[in-house]
Amino acid sequence: MDEGALHAQRSLSYPVFATSLTECRFCWNSAGGCNPGDKMARYELLNNVAHKDLRVITRFGREFGDGVGMVPAYPTEYAELLREYPVFFRRDGKSGEYESVALLGFTGEENLFLRDKQWNASYVPGHVT
Repeated sequence: MDEGALHAQRSLSYPVFATSLTECRFCWNSAGGCNPGDKMARYELLNNVAHKDLRVITRFGREFGDGVGMVPAYPTEYAELLREYPVFFRRDGKSGEYESVALLGFTGEENLFLRDKQWNASYVPGHVT
C-alpha cells in the first residue's frame, strides 16, 4: 500500500477510515514480532476537508485480494450465501477446529464469480465486501 492510500471497506454500512503507513515503534522481534523498519497502519476518522481527495474503491479484482477460492461464511449470511454458493465446513489443519466457508473456485486462487472487475452474483459474501 502506498503512503497515504485509502484502505476502506467497500460496504458503506461500516465506519470508513483513512490510513497511512508509518514506521512501527513497537518492534521487538526475536521470532514473532515485527522487524525494525516495518510499516504499520495509522487509522484516523475521515474528515471531509482533510480527506477530500480520497475515494472508496467499489470495483473488484485480484489486486484487491478477491482472487481466492474460498472465504469464511458467517451464520448471519447463510440464507443469502446458500442461494448462490456452496457452503462447506472444513477442518483447520493447525487448530483442528471446524469453520464454515463459501466455495468460490476449485483451487486456492480461482474465483469463478470474479469476471472483468465485476462480481458475477447477486450476493457478495460479507468477507469480500
